[in-house]
Amino acid sequence: MLTVFSADNSSESYLAPIWLAADWASKDREVLIVEANPTGGSISEDLGIPVNPGSASLIASGLPARRENLIEHSLDVLSENLHVMPAPTTPEGARTVVKSLEERADELRQVSDKEMAIIVMGGQVSDRMISRALFGNAAGFAIISTPNTDMTDLELELREVASLPYGHEPAGFALSVGPSPWQKTDWHSRCGLMFAGSIENSALVVQDYSVFTGRRKRKARRFLNSLESIGELLYAYAHPPILAQQRELAADSADEGAKSHAIDANEAQFAAAPSATGSFRDWAASLHDVKSPDANSASGASA
Repeated sequence: MLTVFSADNSSESYLAPIWLAADWASKDREVLIVEANPTGGSISEDLGIPVNPGSASLIASGLPARRENLIEHSLDVLSENLHVMPAPTTPEGARTVVKSLEERADELRQVSDKEMAIIVMGGQVSDRMISRALFGNAAGFAIISTPNTDMTDLELELREVASLPYGHEPAGFALSVGPSPWQKTDWHSRCGLMFAGSIENSALVVQDYSVFTGRRKRKARRFLNSLESIGELLYAYAHPPILAQQRELAADSADEGAKSHAIDANEAQFAAAPSATGSFRDWAASLHDVKSPDANSASGASA
């Protein structure tokens, strides 16, 4: 399960997850987009589809977040492989839905591991609004920026997010729509994120999805090539089959203690594997290791 957040609340940063999902679906991969923006959904307007069926109808049904229920309460867009579950457009309705989705976060992760790719659209990144359960249960998360993103504000927000308690470590990524406001090394050193790349020429396809159905592909080649490069990297987190295999092996174990240990060890190994240069959790830990000036001066005085 991949949870994505906008760095600056721009329309491009909200369209990028749809482009990723559409690209995957065009390759005969089954994908579900779950909108979980606590300030109100926008995907129904972006795609010109109704709000229901959607997350509100799933919650009202009382059904668990199993594959068949998720598909029943979503709409197929562009192809039968791409399922979209819009959120209510009002903040009150959206917050209610997000709270209920948090209770189904582990179920969503299991569907993602075993059956189909899932992208959770979490809205603008903020420690005050972020869903800890949907964030912590994801295999990875991605921050989507644009050239106009205020990077000072983003860095401060990510420092606050880094201090939140959450589950196992999701791998952290950054991508941009248009030129990145930071260099690849800056994303890692200042936020602990791996830079996945930039989506190019996005203006050609804003709210025009014909490029994913075989039309206009030649004109949009640069866009599609850049999107595919990013998408292949992130797909492994939206639908991590290696974890599914590990969970199945652990489930076959008769020893419950061994099963728990195997799952914990395998999840930790999977989360750390893609990043050879550190991780978001490492960066977060480093923030707490830095002593304040007062503490340093006190230490020097006592010496």
